[in-house]
Parts: sequence; structure tokens; C-alpha cells
Amino acid sequence: MNNFLSILSVLIFSFGTVFSQQELKENQFEGYIIMKNGDRRDGIIEISNINLPWSFQETIKFFDKSLLDNKKVKKSEKEECKPGDVIEYGIEGRRYLVVSYSNKNNVDGNALNSAIGLAKNLSQTKFYAELYREGKVSLYRFYNSPPEFYITSGEQEGKDMHEYIEKCKNEFDILIEKGEEKAKAFDDVNIKKFFKDCDYVVKKYQDKKYTKQPVKGLKSMVQQSFIRGDALAAAAMEMIEDYEANCAK
Repeated sequence: MNNFLSILSVLIFSFGTVFSQQELKENQFEGYIIMKNGDRRDGIIEISNINLPWSFQETIKFFDKSLLDNKKVKKSEKEECKPGDVIEYGIEGRRYLVVSYSNKNNVDGNALNSAIGLAKNLSQTKFYAELYREGKVSLYRFYNSPPEFYITSGEQEGKDMHEYIEKCKNEFDILIEKGEEKAKAFDDVNIKKFFKDCDYVVKKYQDKKYTKQPVKGLKSMVQQSFIRGDALAAAAMEMIEDYEANCAK
């Protein structure tokens, strides 16, 4: 009888603990962070706005899972993790690593919007970027972000800005990184210099046997600019696979 009462007490306590624990909000995920000294910490990661994919690339918040046992996690209990202070975080099987990258993309529109967007992008050179492919040459998924504040004059400018923001949400660039070289937008890479240690890739590129081809003239430049997202990653993979098969040590 005493054993039965003991077991019952444990079960009641366990159920009480489960039901008293807070559920994660839609912008909170179980995951981990890795500090710049290499220490790993498991806990809860909070993203400012999950509907804006570039939010995953900027400062995140982190707190210990045990705090969910409280009625509410206080703002002061959440640790801000800027890119660089934390070198990697992971959620739902996705890894985000710090990259040093000057995002020079700008917004279309008036001069003030352009100045705001450019100032923001150039002032922040460290971001988290989702690891798309890891190897001798790594690829990252990167979303360009519009300015946080902007001014429009007239209905057309407002419409243009809305379309630009939607484009930022739905299209992503591919960053490429090799060895100690900083990550670069694959679109901006000088292929002959980047793969200078691999004659096989350079020759094949010069012979126009890859999706990404030497740009000559406006028409060629425009055609290349339409390659985005997974298609852009596939274009990069054509070269990477040849590089690793024929030249990588």
C-alpha cells in the first residue's frame, strides 16, 4: 500500500511539472549555441521574427530550458547573442555559422532609402548564415534584408517597396567559402581566381561547360542574375564537385 502511494505521488508530481511548464512560442526553438571559446550550451533560442528570414541571421536570444518551469521568462533572463560572440547556433537540424560578409545590396527607391539601406548593410559585417553545404568549399544560404525604416512618396513607390520586401523574403543568395577566405556571394566570385589552384575547373569554366558562365555584355549579365536560390546552389555545386574530385587536397 505504501509503495502504491509513493508511486502515485511521483506520477502526480511529474504530471504537475509537465503541465506547469511553459510551451514554446512560435519564435522559440530548442537548440544550442557555440561560444567563440568553443563552449557549447544547450537551451532555448529565440528569433525576433520568424516571418522574416533575415532575422535568423542577426542577433538571437538564448536562455536555459529550466526557466520554462517559471510562469514567465523575464527579459533580463534572455541572453543576447550577437554574431561573433556566438560562432554557431543550431535549431531543428539546421546550423547557422558566423560569416564575415559585407552585404552591399541596396534598395531601389529614393536616395534616403538607398542611404539607409547601404549604411545598415555596410555597418554590419558579421552575420549568421545557414550552412547549405559543408566541405573543402562550403556554401551558405543568405537572405538580403531591406532597411528597417524607409520613406516612400506616392503609391507606386510604396508598391515597389512592398514587392522588394517580398522578394527579399522569398529569394536567397548563395555565399561560397574556401579555406581562410571570407565568404563571398557566388555571383560576385571571380571563378578563375577563386579556383586558381584547379586548372580543371578553370578550363571547363572558360569552355562554358557550367551553368555559371563568363559574363560578356549586358544580356549575359541579366541572364545570370535570374539564377537564384536552389538553382544558384546547384550551379555552385557543379564546380565544387569537380574541384573536390580533381584538385582538393
